[in-house]
Amino acid sequence: MVQEYIAGLDRDLRVMVIGNQVYSYWRVQPEGFLHNISRGQESTRNHCLICREGEREEVRKLCRETGLNLAAFDLIFSKGINSPLFLEVNYTFGWAGLGGMEDYESLLNQAIEKWLALPGNQIRG
Repeated sequence: MVQEYIAGLDRDLRVMVIGNQVYSYWRVQPEGFLHNISRGQESTRNHCLICREGEREEVRKLCRETGLNLAAFDLIFSKGINSPLFLEVNYTFGWAGLGGMEDYESLLNQAIEKWLALPGNQIRG
């Protein structure tokens, strides 16, 4: 609901954290403020449009402070504001922006394997 009050909002930045990896892409909606794929927005994975590292670092900082390691963050940008605005945190999120369910599952499995390899994280029977 907040998006409709941000003037000129035609895209948002989806930043996903899976384990200690960060993935991001722009979601573009030229007409209106609904930016999810199920509502018809386009996922832009062109590396020329990938966010500056500063936005990704803002998400990393929030994750370090909160302990989050599996979430998708939606960031929006408003004219006259130098830093992104955190719109929402999604604990369940679509996989289309990551290339589909198989790619998501592969990234998730890699993150789980890395976590399990850390001292003290082994599963005991």
